[in-house]
Amino acid sequence: MLKNLDVTLRDGGYRNQFSFSLDYVIEHIKNLTDSRVEYIEIGYRNGSFKPMNNVGQTALCSNDYIQLLHDAIPNAKLAVIAHPHNINHSDIRELKK
Repeated sequence: MLKNLDVTLRDGGYRNQFSFSLDYVIEHIKNLTDSRVEYIEIGYRNGSFKPMNNVGQTALCSNDYIQLLHDAIPNAKLAVIAHPHNINHSDIRELKK
């Protein structure tokens, strides 16, 4: 079975310093969920492989950001990219929730 994964909010973030508006992010996720895209990557956890300054929320994926998206679109299957050098055990525990 083929599965779809949208990476717009993470990979596309390199074009705008990961500064998508929250309204755009929620609308994007709703549209993808309605289109039956199975997994939606919402950004990096604690930064990309190369450190960048002045980045938006899709570059960091804080707990509050993830919870807000989950509350707004509870049926969406959200995913993040986490580089090992940017995370710790508490990040992994939080992301498992």
